[in-house]
Amino acid sequence: MAEIILCPLLEVVLNKVASRLLKEVALTYGFEDEIDKLRHSLSIIQAVVEDAEERQVNEKALRIWLADLKEVAYDIDGLFDVFDLDVVMSRSHYGFGMKKFLPSLKPVAAYLELLPKLKEIRKRLEFLAAEKVRFSLKQQVVETRCDAEEKRQTGSFVIESEVVGRDQDKEAILELVLSNGGSGFNGRFSVIPIVGLGGLGETTLAQLAYNDERVTEYFELRIWVCVNEEFNVRRIMKMIIESVTVSRSDFLGMDVLQSQLRSLLRGRRYLLVLDDVWNEDPDEWDKLRISLSDGGEGSKVIVTTCSTKVALLVGTASPFYIKTLSDDDCWLLFKQRAFAPGEDYPKLEAIGREIVRKCGGIPMAAKALGSLMRFKREEEEWLYVQESDIQNACEGEDGVLRALRLSYSHLPSHLKCCFAYCSVFPKNYVIKKENLIHLWIAEGLIQSKERKSLEDIGNEYFTDLMWMFFFQDVNKDCDGSVTECKMHNLIHDLAQSVAGDESVVLVHGNVSKHLARTHHSSVVCDSELQTIPESLYEAKKLRTLNLLFSKGNLGEAPPKVFSSFRCLRALNLCGSGIKKLSDSIASLVSLRYLNISNTLIETLPETVCELSHLQVLDLSYCCDLTELPRLLTKIFKLRHLIINGCDRLSHLPDNIGRLLQLQTLPIFIVGTQASQSLKQLYRLPIGGELKIQRLENAVFVPGAIDANLRDKPKLRSVGLSWGSNHDGSMMRNDENDRVAEELLMSLRPHQNLKSLSIEGYPGGYFPRWIRGSNLPNLTNIKLINCRRCEQLPALGQIPFVKVIYMRGMPAVKNIGSGFCGRGSGRPFQSLQELTFIEFPNLEFWQGTNAKEEFPSLFKLTVNGCPRLKNLPFFSSLQHLELRNCNEMILS
Repeated sequence: MAEIILCPLLEVVLNKVASRLLKEVALTYGFEDEIDKLRHSLSIIQAVVEDAEERQVNEKALRIWLADLKEVAYDIDGLFDVFDLDVVMSRSHYGFGMKKFLPSLKPVAAYLELLPKLKEIRKRLEFLAAEKVRFSLKQQVVETRCDAEEKRQTGSFVIESEVVGRDQDKEAILELVLSNGGSGFNGRFSVIPIVGLGGLGETTLAQLAYNDERVTEYFELRIWVCVNEEFNVRRIMKMIIESVTVSRSDFLGMDVLQSQLRSLLRGRRYLLVLDDVWNEDPDEWDKLRISLSDGGEGSKVIVTTCSTKVALLVGTASPFYIKTLSDDDCWLLFKQRAFAPGEDYPKLEAIGREIVRKCGGIPMAAKALGSLMRFKREEEEWLYVQESDIQNACEGEDGVLRALRLSYSHLPSHLKCCFAYCSVFPKNYVIKKENLIHLWIAEGLIQSKERKSLEDIGNEYFTDLMWMFFFQDVNKDCDGSVTECKMHNLIHDLAQSVAGDESVVLVHGNVSKHLARTHHSSVVCDSELQTIPESLYEAKKLRTLNLLFSKGNLGEAPPKVFSSFRCLRALNLCGSGIKKLSDSIASLVSLRYLNISNTLIETLPETVCELSHLQVLDLSYCCDLTELPRLLTKIFKLRHLIINGCDRLSHLPDNIGRLLQLQTLPIFIVGTQASQSLKQLYRLPIGGELKIQRLENAVFVPGAIDANLRDKPKLRSVGLSWGSNHDGSMMRNDENDRVAEELLMSLRPHQNLKSLSIEGYPGGYFPRWIRGSNLPNLTNIKLINCRRCEQLPALGQIPFVKVIYMRGMPAVKNIGSGFCGRGSGRPFQSLQELTFIEFPNLEFWQGTNAKEEFPSLFKLTVNGCPRLKNLPFFSSLQHLELRNCNEMILS
């Protein structure tokens, strides 16, 4: 069932209407009264819409009303993109003048055409906002929640013979439950969280442990409490007391309840199961924890939850993450429900096993599908379910998506919107976290707060959804940061269910019948479908379009994209094979996200610079791209210029330092003019990766060598290179070398840096900032073709450096103790890989203390060091590679 979430969008629209600049323009052109009415209507809407969103689950008419309201909100939001006063102000900075770009009465008139419909909606909302109706609304929501909670009550009883695939998990939990040790609260009790995706069997696993004979013998008291949505400490304490005394508790006061509970537990070893916990408030948990602290030594609390955040909040032990079942185990569960004992249908088994694969290892889904097939014995009926999504096959069945919907219902509205947006991706699609956050921002789903950037807030949203298991198969980089993920098929079904007609994925040319209200779409372009289906052009209000190619050969984007989808905010042509981008791209006035990475494009049209709302321009690995648009800095809202792998770029547009919101600029090419000097980086809030190339050009702009890298805390990787091919063979003179030494000194990065590369450096020595106290977080360093440096920098006391790679340093004759650095700690304590290549004049390598130096090194590569006569002692070395070295070393 589609669910309409409107609060985040209304907040965006209301912020735009409340703009001070809009008020001034409205006053100038005489429509201030209309803007005030609009602002007032939106305020009323915002006051009641949250309650309406809650109630829509049970009232179809209200859901339709919210859908209509959302369309109007989209129209208003889109209109403000055309009528954007920020753009007016930015253009005035380019000397066009404010008056020329103040809005004419024509767009104002178009804007006012929306007001009659808005007034009608406002009247309906005013009716809902009436005191009596609002009270009734809230009461009905509470009653609905209570009714739903009654249905979700769980008990401790379980039929163990019907549980499959959990024997090892049960034993692992029992080991934790029956252990005498543990770092519990006050040494009295420990908390063991069982956590996983809804429907995986967290409750079942707790029941298995709770009813085990070893547990009944070990604990004097066993207590089971189903917590559900509301973590009401008073109610939980009352239920524990009633479980222990086996009688109804009439205590009302919190103090009396607490005293009674502590008295009942005092000195008695207990096992308490708190099933289905969602509370993330540490204060509420502390209230309960205090009342449980008088139990006997070895008492345990098992908490089952679908939230990693909850597990980390309450647990004194590491969370026990429950995993999916194998297809064979799911088949056993399915067969229990689908067939009576002794029934044998060989023809149906093969189909049934294919159906079970849809469960993705979730026991609840296997049981629900088995129940669905219980009275179906025709092959056609089973084939229909095999070819259908679970949500369609089990429509109306209780339980198949119930647990997952419960997880969804606990999300705040902003996370609901972000999750529903993920339905735009096909099943099993690898989602890049960075791209997803950029798309959320483009769609306006992330709103700024305090001093945090939108990207940082988006990262928090992603983490929250990941901790609720809405994302799986998470991939991480070498630093442990999440880079990619997928969605479980059932989670994807849930996303499609809540998104409804707002989002559609077209595969193999399939066409949705409801496109009028479609705002987000992906088209999977394969051998059967190479372009956009004509029917999709009916979606005139499309805001996201992903063209997903397995092997692109599009040549040029379909012209109708630019004429039909004027509301587009995100356009993804990655891997499409396009060689040219039409000038008509400028017609997409609302575009925030443009991805044309991994294509054959050579140049971009200058009309790209008219996309005044553009935030993300992804050109990564456009290997044929030779230049960027000359007036790129007109796109003053640009936040991410992604040009990794664009190796044919010889220069960047002038004055890129004007893009004051630019956070991603992986390549900066130093030019010979002030408009291309390092000074352009000074005010940019760049993070992530930055490679500064052609540093030899810095000599042509005296005084413009400060890139201010030291004040860029979000930079994680910095590369510094001299020369066009980084081989150190460019023309040199003493003056240029002296400037290079001063330049490298000025390029000291922030201490958060994790990776540093220096290539083709013509100076004679390395700056003092390359040392442990200045770069405490550095993990990777490369020094390549630094041909005049006679001494290696003091790297030994950098605490976390894991990889050191050095090549092409003919001036180094000896490696002395200075390489280890000065400090009290063991040198190179974290170093795992060390490489020396092309050190033709290196003769001696002076070690320090054999027991302390290189304690973690497992791989050493020495290549092209023909004069080297000795090596230090390496206590942990596992891989040694020696090539083109002195025979004394080889022997």
